[in-house]
Amino acid sequence: MPAEWETHAGTWLTWPRPDGVSFPDRYFAVPPVYAKFIQPLFQVEQVNVNVWDADMESWVGELLKENNVPLDQVLFHHFPAYEPWCRDHGPIFLVRDNNGVHERAVVDWGYNAWGGKYPPFDLDDAIPQ
Repeated sequence: MPAEWETHAGTWLTWPRPDGVSFPDRYFAVPPVYAKFIQPLFQVEQVNVNVWDADMESWVGELLKENNVPLDQVLFHHFPAYEPWCRDHGPIFLVRDNNGVHERAVVDWGYNAWGGKYPPFDLDDAIPQ
C-alpha cells in the first residue's frame, strides 16, 4: 500500500449530504469548506468527487466554480454514499512491481459504518466494488 506522500494520480472525496449523520445542524457550513479543501488539490492533481446523482453534481459544480475551482480538474462519479468519509468506505489502492511490471489493485475491506453503528451503509460499502 503506497504511503500518503507517494506520487499518486489523484485524490478521492465523497461529497457530504444534508441528511447524513455526520454534520447534524451544521451541514450548510460544510460544503464551502470542502470547496476550499479542493482548491490546492486541483493545482497538482485530479480530484475525484463521489456525488449522489446528476443534481448533486450540478450544484457541487456551481459551488466549486464560485470558489475558483476549474471543473476540468474535477471528475465527478455518481457513486451515492450516505456518509462523506471516503477514506473509510472507499477503496484502498495497492501497487507492486512484478518482474518490472507495475501492477495496481483495489482492496474492498467491506464497510459496515463502524461496526453497524450508523445504518444504512449498503451504498457506502458498494463504492470499492
